[in-house]
Amino acid sequence: MLALALLATVFGVGALGRTANVFDGSGWLWSSGKAQVSRVNAQTGEVDLRQPVPHSRGHRVIVTQNDRYLILHDLDSGRVTSVDLTSLGFSGRLDVGTRGSFHIALNDKDAFLIDRTNGEIRKLDPATLQPAGHGLRLPGPLVGGEFDGKGELWVASPGQGTAIGVRLTEDVPKVTHTVPVSRPGGDLAFTVLDRGALAADRKGGRLVVVDGEKSREITSPVTLTDATAPDRTEGSLAAVTVPSARAVVTIDNVLSGGTTARKTSVHSRVPGPAVPFSGRLYVPDSEGRRVRVYKPGGAQVSVITIPGAGSRGGAGLELRVQDANLFINDPDGPNAVTVTPQHQVKVVDKTEGPSTIGGEEKRDPDPPDNRDTPSGPPQSSEPPPETPSTPPAQQGSDPPGAPVPVVALAGDRQVRLSWEAAYSPDAPVTGYRVTWDGGERTVAGDQLSTTVTGLTNGRAYRFRVAATNRFGTGAFAQSGQVTPAAARLDTPTRVSAEVVANGAVEVCWDQVTGADQYVITATNHAGGASYPSRTWGTSPVVYVDGRPKVQMTIADMPDGSWTFTVVARSGSGVSSGTSAPSNSVVISSPRAPNPGGGTPNPGGSAPDPIEIGGGDTTPMPEKTIGPGVGGGDVISVDPGGGGSGAPGQIPGHLPGE
Repeated sequence: MLALALLATVFGVGALGRTANVFDGSGWLWSSGKAQVSRVNAQTGEVDLRQPVPHSRGHRVIVTQNDRYLILHDLDSGRVTSVDLTSLGFSGRLDVGTRGSFHIALNDKDAFLIDRTNGEIRKLDPATLQPAGHGLRLPGPLVGGEFDGKGELWVASPGQGTAIGVRLTEDVPKVTHTVPVSRPGGDLAFTVLDRGALAADRKGGRLVVVDGEKSREITSPVTLTDATAPDRTEGSLAAVTVPSARAVVTIDNVLSGGTTARKTSVHSRVPGPAVPFSGRLYVPDSEGRRVRVYKPGGAQVSVITIPGAGSRGGAGLELRVQDANLFINDPDGPNAVTVTPQHQVKVVDKTEGPSTIGGEEKRDPDPPDNRDTPSGPPQSSEPPPETPSTPPAQQGSDPPGAPVPVVALAGDRQVRLSWEAAYSPDAPVTGYRVTWDGGERTVAGDQLSTTVTGLTNGRAYRFRVAATNRFGTGAFAQSGQVTPAAARLDTPTRVSAEVVANGAVEVCWDQVTGADQYVITATNHAGGASYPSRTWGTSPVVYVDGRPKVQMTIADMPDGSWTFTVVARSGSGVSSGTSAPSNSVVISSPRAPNPGGGTPNPGGSAPDPIEIGGGDTTPMPEKTIGPGVGGGDVISVDPGGGGSGAPGQIPGHLPGE
């Protein structure tokens, strides 16, 4: 469950001090082999910036963005990171693990974490990825999970046969609409529209358009047995792909009452989900390195071939509409394609452009042409320019990753800093450079803490730490903003620890007045693995003998004999003294296999930390506390009535019944 699986860390890495221009029409595209995300200008087809992400080399990464934030979800490690695009610094982290199905939805101001397997939805701060407030539990499993153009999040519950709209009300996700779209126990394909959603019932053969509480059923010209659809559909043309029929079913004017579905026959034996864009259908061909382009209800217009596509070919291509442009990315290869609303195609070499940690790579001297089939006109009159090439950096010669998290504890005219060892598989770390407004220092590569003195009380500081090895200096990690002060918080008392399940440890301590967060440090008295400091919010709160205690659950502790200490911290970073150690607990449990194929702790090191704040301190009986993410409780809701309680079947009838 979420409380056992998710912990979050606030951190920052990247080109700190560099100001980023946020361009309309830009999209961020992942390159697995290069372990980097590249910002591509759709109009020019050029990369203007590359951000290395070394810990995700060779991994599958889902990219979500708006004009302010970039969120990267590493499916093979379960790590989610957030980049503040105004400073190009990584600003938040959340570890969701590789079990289950998690999805991040982002609109212009809000982000939601959706646990599709268990049916839980929780608000995230898009900057820090810290979960906040109460969560919402719906009848899982869920499908979908994107915002429409009106700021409403839409999911579907196949078990209940309903589409469900969710909005934030007083910072808490609440159900606003529930609309039947199939019989309970259905099998749904689901895409979110600019207003509402479209559901395809694979069992019942229904197409149902949902707009608020209204819905309309549309007859499909083909059976929908294995229907697929993109998570999000932009514009007035909606599409559902039926691979077994080699067809795409389209609905014109889906936002303005369209009631007719048309069939478009496609040439691929196993077509991927068609993405409607600017009046055409872009269909990835799972058998090749190409995307076939069709007029809805008509013939194929052209074929876009991705030069040098990765090993998965068309099956691995990612199609996304962003800022009125279509981006076709090959995450396993070096190239991508952009398509303008006028259907102009440009090939992008993702390895070019400046890096946030220095250096620049150039295009290959002879990139393959973008070829069109004879059935359509050329898609681009501007092939990529030929430029001299610079050999890319050799594999195994990377600077270190960011030493996350950086934990800052403010005191009287000083701040105590600590950080985790940087990821550096290619060479030992030789030093850490610590910088702040007004100073800097370098410490040895085996030193993971320092105290900065001589600071000014009442002045806010932010600290940045970067690691260096013989190949160079890597990306920065940054602390939250802290303000030194003479006053201190009370020291937490009565710290206790208990092993609860599969290596998870539940730590409790007495609540401290004025605390907004707590920093928890684990010590292994058996030697071997270490565990970085964790930051926790102020909830959930339980009552023991009438005393309010904060409760934290730490998942996947390494084997050993552990004690825990706690430091209270205010919102400005002012800290307490360190508590007395808890009782000792012994972890010696076998670990379940990792079905996602990732390596949660590369090299046998301790799990990476996460920092969580916020949450809700509303006193509740212990039995009512749900498995929340780092703060706050999960409220089970019957979407039919919008109230609390066990999820129930949603009343009502399907359209047309």
